Amino acid sequence: MDLSPATSKRFRVGVCVCMLVLGCWSLAWAERNYLTDCPLKKGDSLDVVKKFYGVSREPTAESRPLPTSPHFFYRLPQYGVWVYFDSGKKVLFLRFEQPFAGKIDGVCIGDAKKDVLKLKGEPARQSQGLPDAEALTYRKKRELEIIENLPDPASKELVRAAFKECEQIRSRPVPYNNAWLYKAPGRALLRYEFGSLSDKVQTILSDRGTDPSGTERVAAFTASHQ
Repeated sequence: MDLSPATSKRFRVGVCVCMLVLGCWSLAWAERNYLTDCPLKKGDSLDVVKKFYGVSREPTAESRPLPTSPHFFYRLPQYGVWVYFDSGKKVLFLRFEQPFAGKIDGVCIGDAKKDVLKLKGEPARQSQGLPDAEALTYRKKRELEIIENLPDPASKELVRAAFKECEQIRSRPVPYNNAWLYKAPGRALLRYEFGSLSDKVQTILSDRGTDPSGTERVAAFTASHQ
């Protein structure tokens, strides 16, 4: 069907408007890809964090904080980011885990221990890290497999044996990550934590987020919102 000149013009204008809107949306996403960019740093105000992530709620208060430990925090699981605050609601440090995919001083979640060692050398110190989420998940999966593998119907002896095996799994000591602490220019905290099963980075703790050199689109964010 042929379109009149006026109708054809309106159609072209409509297409252009749609493309412009989609282009602006894509640009906005490119400027704030929360899965790779986090230009926050120690000392940033609560207002800076709220503006960057677009959150209005107040951070959660820790139940029994020590004077030098975090008093408040945000957990943003959709981005794999935790933001910890001091008593004055200034950023104290950041925690990264899956699905965050940005580089923190050159290292990403999921990087192998051997690759971190090659990139950064031996750590200044090693210590016990946070509970090993990878190992704990594997234990829960193993318990589920034990129950699901029972025949239907199952004898009392098999059920008792299955529950005993599950109880043995639950009674094992809590596994912890192997934490590597590094000294880096401009950073008071830089810690990579490796899972005991995969020897890959599970968690990163740092007093600064992604490097400006890798996130030019958001590098000036905190400076312009102080």
